[in-house]
Amino acid sequence: MELLVIEDEDLSFRFISAILKESGINASITRSGRLDAGLSQLSLKKFDCVLLDLNLPNGTGVAVAERFLKHRPETVAVVVVTGDESRETEMAALRLGIQEYLPKSCLRPGTIRRAIENATARHEALGPLVVSQGRILADNFKDRGGK
Repeated sequence: MELLVIEDEDLSFRFISAILKESGINASITRSGRLDAGLSQLSLKKFDCVLLDLNLPNGTGVAVAERFLKHRPETVAVVVVTGDESRETEMAALRLGIQEYLPKSCLRPGTIRRAIENATARHEALGPLVVSQGRILADNFKDRGGK
């Protein structure tokens, strides 16, 4: 499995990497510390899943998920892995088309494995329909003044 982790904090990235290893997921991990660089990585290589932080140097909150979904290829599943435990942020991200939302405080080998498996299964099952709907929802969210 090819994973892209978009995470700017070194400590968080090392923690996520250790949890992934402990989870037993056989994955090749690529890291990007900025959203724009992560989107560039997606144009260079095919990834099965992206683990996306919502607090990055070039954007924060649901706006990061919105921007990511607007520009990502339709071939990749997305799990938000973030320190933001707000139910409001979680629901907004899921409504946009994110497949899974995992607060960093809940990161355990079993939870990250389940989140990645669920996200990739949902993406494979619903793929283009969810992505298209997510883009429509993202546009609507922005039109309503969402950031």
